[in-house]
Amino acid sequence: MQTRLVTKQCKSLDWLEVYAIHAMRAALEEELHEDEVWINLPGAAVWVFYAGDFMWNSGREWGLIVEDGVPRGVGAGHGGALWDGKRGFCLERWEFWKERFGAIGLKADVDDNTKDWAEHAKRTMEEIQGAG
Repeated sequence: MQTRLVTKQCKSLDWLEVYAIHAMRAALEEELHEDEVWINLPGAAVWVFYAGDFMWNSGREWGLIVEDGVPRGVGAGHGGALWDGKRGFCLERWEFWKERFGAIGLKADVDDNTKDWAEHAKRTMEEIQGAG
């Protein structure tokens, strides 16, 4: 619901991009126990449903946090344990997320409701790619 309100009220989601990355990382870039998947996956799927076009077209990256020439943090767009690519939105990461939604939708130890979320998110991503 938060993403729907924001997309209707704002001309740009630039300031919210990092929250999409956080949701996708939590749901798709970590190896989650079956009890954690149903908690994290719907939030990531909602970002795809309401801001997927924006995510697909963004291309924004976040670098390392550097203070006085010394790296101090990983930056907002860093990946989870399963993603070691660019720190932000890119085609490769989009494909990785889509693949993960598909894999989760096929897992035997995931409840049917969560599988539905995953399958719908994957289809939505495919539709966004086809339209772009």
